Amino acid sequence: MSTKQPTGQGIWSANLGASFLKTLDLAILFANVSFTHTFRKHFADLGTRADTMTPGTVYLGNAFNYGVGIAFVLNEKTNLSMAFSQRLNGNAKIRADDATFSETIIGSDGNAATLNIGMTYALSDKMTFVSSLGIGLEPGCAGLHACCQSPVYTVGYLYTSTVRPSYCVASLLTYRLSV
Repeated sequence: MSTKQPTGQGIWSANLGASFLKTLDLAILFANVSFTHTFRKHFADLGTRADTMTPGTVYLGNAFNYGVGIAFVLNEKTNLSMAFSQRLNGNAKIRADDATFSETIIGSDGNAATLNIGMTYALSDKMTFVSSLGIGLEPGCAGLHACCQSPVYTVGYLYTSTVRPSYCVASLLTYRLSV
């Protein structure tokens, strides 16, 4: 039995995803999709009893994510956005070293869906105000999540290996409320 407080899952995973963007007159359509593969890991003790050692393997299950949304340009300084995102998690399984089959952890699968509504307003050429409201659509999600960032300003350019500049931004104040 462990005597230290855990600081994470201790299990590695790999993620592969893609994003899509289509600009239309005064609107932007966007979507993303990703898959997360979780690797199995062997632990010296799966049990909860201090007097018994139960070595075995843990498999947390894979996850599939997708999202779709649209952003509308209202004028040169303001845009509104709306997006739906969902994450589907597979069942976790454990298998003790002396067992002949894996045991599925009941209730370890999950589904989290959220509807996000946001607004961005340009305070100046380098400063914006960003607000969003997230509404959980599944029992596993927060019922309501509100976020407000003001001001968000451009610090400079960040150059990648492809030498395409991307903005590096910093937020001075962030307000978050979850219910």
